[in-house]
Amino acid sequence: MKNVNSLSKNFQNLLSWRYTILMAVLLFVNLSYSQTYQELMSNRYNQNVNEPNWTFSLDNNKNEQGEPGAFSWFANGGGNLDNLMMCLRKSDSEKMIFELRLPSTLVVQNRATPGAVWDNLTIYADGYSSFIESNGDERGMFISSKTGNKISLGDSNDDVTINSKKLVLKNNAGGDNLAQVAINTDTPTDGVALTVGGKTWMRGELRVASSNPIGQHDNFKVLVGNEKTDLISYGDDNGMFISSDLGNKVTLGDSNDEVAINAKKLILDYGEANDLAQVAINAGNPVNKAALTVGGKVYIGESKNIETHPEIGEDLEKDCSLFVEKQILASDLNIIPKPHWKDAVFENDYKKMDLSALEGYVKENKHLPGIVSEKEVKEKGYKIHVFNEGLLQNVEELLLHIIDQNKKIEELNKRIKALEK
Repeated sequence: MKNVNSLSKNFQNLLSWRYTILMAVLLFVNLSYSQTYQELMSNRYNQNVNEPNWTFSLDNNKNEQGEPGAFSWFANGGGNLDNLMMCLRKSDSEKMIFELRLPSTLVVQNRATPGAVWDNLTIYADGYSSFIESNGDERGMFISSKTGNKISLGDSNDDVTINSKKLVLKNNAGGDNLAQVAINTDTPTDGVALTVGGKTWMRGELRVASSNPIGQHDNFKVLVGNEKTDLISYGDDNGMFISSDLGNKVTLGDSNDEVAINAKKLILDYGEANDLAQVAINAGNPVNKAALTVGGKVYIGESKNIETHPEIGEDLEKDCSLFVEKQILASDLNIIPKPHWKDAVFENDYKKMDLSALEGYVKENKHLPGIVSEKEVKEKGYKIHVFNEGLLQNVEELLLHIIDQNKKIEELNKRIKALEK
């Protein structure tokens, strides 16, 4: 270690490029220095400029071949590394590559306000982390590439964390120009602000708003809680639209999910005149011109379970597709075409049951022929079409009996009138 007085002669013999590098470093480190560049250069041989206790050392490579030299600047007369203020060394013995080390803080200031605590950039390390701090105004700190190339933070071995109150990404070109962010992909999608090549994991709330997001209307948010995920719309009376621009399917859930719609109203409307919104349940495609197609049994009732009705037997359950717990109210009821009906009663060769045989059947069975008994109705119910057929057959046969009886009465009336003459 040599002080300024003892090294002045050796310092004057150094090569001129070392002077230039040294002065450039001094200017860069302390831009608030009040002297001009010419004054600083003229005082480079003055051993007592500003601070008599500052000491520097030159070429601390111990004169070993192949070891790079260094310029070190100490305070308090030097003596140990605690007093080291700066070290400029050649990091490669063969190439012109230099390394500047500052054990304390590097402050880069505005030339117009060199003594201000604001409007400057501070670089320092505290033994655990490295810091680059800006004390500028509301415009903050700009990190940019003058050539329009990429700016990289960290490498493949680093985790880059941004601990900021707000993170604003904006294209200063204005207009319709987007600030584009690409994650796990080299090129963002054209016209898209965020392109993610892989899965996205978010904590908290995702809110999507219109181009004029004022208040809570005209936007929706995705909120994930401990037990459920909410997709909430704050739109007007038009609500929220979930659609496919390509006209393809929109799928909610998969084969492992139960999808519940807890809504005050559920409206399915195609939105076009004379066109139906079609719903298919357990069916690949809805039936043509049908609003609802169900491939399976349908139950309508408050108990919500067929098993709550023990009166419904297995045979009846297998034969039926629609179960309605209460009555059905309709202006009319149409039955699809059936292969047979009871008009055969009026055929000439039809053999109806005579009245005496009918009397004996009713006395024995307590119900009309072809009509289910009370016991069967209580145990198995009955089919309307079969019941109607049996009822119609009895009505038609009774009509034939009435006609026959009427003929007999007319014949008796004729005989009575003939006897009265």
